[in-house]
Amino acid sequence: MNHFAPIILSMFWVVVIALGIFAAVTFRQSGPEKIPPKVAYLYFFSLISLIIAGMSVSYIWGVLIEMILSDPVMNFEEKKALSMALAFAVISLPVWAGHWYLASRNSRADAGVLTLWFREKYIYLVMGLSGVSFLVFVGWVVYKIFNKVLGISDFDIHFFSRFLGFALASLVIWLFHWYAVRK
Repeated sequence: MNHFAPIILSMFWVVVIALGIFAAVTFRQSGPEKIPPKVAYLYFFSLISLIIAGMSVSYIWGVLIEMILSDPVMNFEEKKALSMALAFAVISLPVWAGHWYLASRNSRADAGVLTLWFREKYIYLVMGLSGVSFLVFVGWVVYKIFNKVLGISDFDIHFFSRFLGFALASLVIWLFHWYAVRK
């Protein structure tokens, strides 16, 4: 769990901020039109499960990249971390897919201006978070490459592969939601 726990803990503030945004939008509404609590719940749960799925899948991709680029032997701690990432991915991906589908369907069925506004803000929030994550992790990948090329430090395949896995997962999440905006 040494490799996976800091990732989960680092997302704590993202979850707190997202919860605050959803709570503020859901419970501080005035006027005749309100976002149905069911839609707010579905989008919030979709966001949380997407964050967990993204972290899990990116860790799995990082391990696979490392196994392709270097010796595929894993120690006990790495196997435990991979097992945890697989478990989180197996649980969170279907939960995210189900909540995303129901949230999208309920937003279209309700078709209120505020509900559609809420859907759009959710999509742009996810695109913003995944876009920034992509830039940060690609920056780290390029940084590791420059360090190797310039002889500043040895090339650490472990961190390189993990950063590349996170960059790829962030890109996939961004592309999915970009497509959803264009629909």
